[in-house]
Amino acid sequence: MQRLLRGIFAAENYSTILLCYKKPSGRMIEISEKRRVKLMKQYDGIKDEELISRFKNGESEILDYLMEKYKNMVRKKARTMFLIGGENDDLIQEGMIGLFKAVRDYQPDRDAAFQTFASICVDRQIYNAIQSSNRQKHQPLNSYISLSEQ
Repeated sequence: MQRLLRGIFAAENYSTILLCYKKPSGRMIEISEKRRVKLMKQYDGIKDEELISRFKNGESEILDYLMEKYKNMVRKKARTMFLIGGENDDLIQEGMIGLFKAVRDYQPDRDAAFQTFASICVDRQIYNAIQSSNRQKHQPLNSYISLSEQ
């Protein structure tokens, strides 16, 4: 099950979350394990707030580092929740979208640590996904009976 949702891939076994980018040619590129290790070493001692200000100034690879750094937090939050008609992978994917929004929208002058802000954004994104899946208009999709398995 690999599906693309807003630029973030969900791998079936979820041992890794693959971040992909579109090149101008339209081809998607995955981040290799070698590059992940390099990023972790390169940015490990720098505060998140400084990294985000550098990301907003054009250093796009910092996003890869932050997504890698906080993916375990997203997994823990997604593991504690349940999505009717969905899998845990769907919640992890929604959480990663929330993390991306946290990096994009963080404002250091608001006197909150990035980790706290990211945690709130991930929670809200997952809660919104669960809430929207529970709406009555989705009831036929969430309670279907497969005709092929009878």
